[in-house]
Amino acid sequence: MDTHDRADTNASTAAQDPTAVDTLAYPISPDYVKSWTPVRALCELIANALDEDRDATVAWADGALTIADDGPGIPEEGLILGYSTKTTQQIGQFGEGKKLACLVLARSPQIGAVQCETVGYGFTPAVERRRLLGGQIPSRSAQGAEVRVYHLFRNDRTRGTVITAACPRDLADEAIARFRALTEPGYTPPAAPGTCVLAGDPGRVWIGGVLVSTVPGLRACYDLPLTDKALQNRDRTVIEAGALRDAVRAILADSEDQQVIDRFATHVLAGGGLREPEQFFTQVIRPRARAAWRTWARAHLPARTFYTTSGNEEAALDLADQGFTEVAARGLSSHHQSAVMDLLGVEVARARQQRHHEKTRNKTTWVPDRALTPAQRSALADARRLVCRAVGAFALDRVRVYSHSEEMSCAVGFYNPRNGDVAVHRACRQAPAARRPATRGRAPGRAPRRWPLHAGAGLRRPVPRVRAPAQRVRRAAAGIPRRR
Repeated sequence: MDTHDRADTNASTAAQDPTAVDTLAYPISPDYVKSWTPVRALCELIANALDEDRDATVAWADGALTIADDGPGIPEEGLILGYSTKTTQQIGQFGEGKKLACLVLARSPQIGAVQCETVGYGFTPAVERRRLLGGQIPSRSAQGAEVRVYHLFRNDRTRGTVITAACPRDLADEAIARFRALTEPGYTPPAAPGTCVLAGDPGRVWIGGVLVSTVPGLRACYDLPLTDKALQNRDRTVIEAGALRDAVRAILADSEDQQVIDRFATHVLAGGGLREPEQFFTQVIRPRARAAWRTWARAHLPARTFYTTSGNEEAALDLADQGFTEVAARGLSSHHQSAVMDLLGVEVARARQQRHHEKTRNKTTWVPDRALTPAQRSALADARRLVCRAVGAFALDRVRVYSHSEEMSCAVGFYNPRNGDVAVHRACRQAPAARRPATRGRAPGRAPRRWPLHAGAGLRRPVPRVRAPAQRVRRAAAGIPRRR
């Protein structure tokens, strides 16, 4: 059945005027939770329905919002303040949401008749004046205290709960818009640490898909997992600043999404600043996330770049004369600028770096892929697949082959931590026979002497031969003197 058809049917059923058979009065002031608005109360009822039934329907028609689910209904204990069966994977939290929502709706002049039908019974909440103990208790107003009252009635329902609330459409639309599950088909709550949402107006913060607050100045939106619902206050309207900062930084530092990286890298390199929750660059430590930042840098930054700090102006001018491109994140503090440049593989301009470039620039002879033999290309591809299979796809970034280099003294290859490149010497990829050392010279008539060899710093040295004890015994028995 279509959502609106089902909602209209439920609305017509709930609109019947039931006969109350009992009442339940709560000694609670209608002024309780003054900060709650009618929209906040409607959101509580919607959240309860979604907890019971992921396919719950919420629709406004004929002046009333109808919330229908196919859950097991509300038990007797569900009418008691503080009683709750919610888990960490559900939206509800304190065992008061539905009860307080009915109180707020009953007292609000913007809301008309409210009615709830569940398994075996139903009720309509109201705010009434009552004298306790037949008026024997003194009253300040002499008219009795205002309390919330449920008027209970019987029904034949065997499954599900339907709540109808007469309200303006704008209130209903605002309440529905706070739930990603109702506005984004196929939505599922995120796993820890959460997800960064780039679509729509930035600054919105959800917990389990339910809008909690909007923080001005943020560059993106964030959906925290349901396990973080304890971070909000009891009204579910505010997340403590320190908890929000930690949650947002954990999401961004863990992200490998190129679109998320592009949103923040482009902003800071254009000179933009960030609010404290989004200053996450020092916390990007996972290899996969760091590799994703290097991938973005290779695609969007020039090959030769540098950034400047205070006191490095002379070195910066010299690098600029040599064709290097300066990049900057002037909207960040020097500490965070250094962190983001480290993620992007951009080095700071300094005198030592200036001498390094003068000494080693263009001193590595790279071998293009087309210059490799088919066997070499195949061996390189096989080795790359083996490493990625053993360690992970993030283990290798870019692999290049060189024939000569003065940048590093290693004879087999080197790793550049600045950009994540792995360089392999071309000679190391030849067949073993081509790299086998020649046998040493020997006297005429003697068999060739095989020297055990070992590798160290690219050199191969002979290892002195040690005779076994049995050899020494046989030589002594034959009268052969021991060599010194």
